[in-house]
Amino acid sequence: TSIYWYFRKKGELLDAMTDRATKQYHFAAPFVGDETWQDALRSHTRRMRQAFRERPVLVELILMRTSELSAEALQASIQNLESLVQTLIGVGFSPDNALDVYFSLSLHIRGIVVLEHMDTVMPASGEARSVVPNASLAPTLHDLASRGHSIATISDANFDFTVDAIIERAENLLAQDIAAREAS
Repeated sequence: TSIYWYFRKKGELLDAMTDRATKQYHFAAPFVGDETWQDALRSHTRRMRQAFRERPVLVELILMRTSELSAEALQASIQNLESLVQTLIGVGFSPDNALDVYFSLSLHIRGIVVLEHMDTVMPASGEARSVVPNASLAPTLHDLASRGHSIATISDANFDFTVDAIIERAENLLAQDIAAREAS
């Protein structure tokens, strides 16, 4: 009951926890370093995913309560986004493409993290995780599952594949942005 000395309602407590988590999360996943921009983005996406995996409560507080951010937490999020977008602009991206590239990666990470979190909160039965499709109904999937591929869980390879695809598209956008500036 002593917690209600500080917070009158459960919502106030959750808001305070969300604000604190937002600040800690942004501190834990900066996009800086001496790497190439591609490697920096790969590292950043992995650090973000790892932060959510190590602290599942962050998924609940940050990703599932985004509309509940206080003005201060929202401002911190906006400043963090500004820094990330400015970093990409500094590499040579147009502002539009810098925002699109970062949002694409961010949406990918958040989607994967929420799916992984849901799998942790409401895990599929062991049978669903290790399903090997019937060979006569799905011969290709049967073969892949028999060789160790999972069709029921997200792997690091799946995550990296999509990150690499987004970065490859970003490389094309950057080349277009540079060519457009040089043509001007």
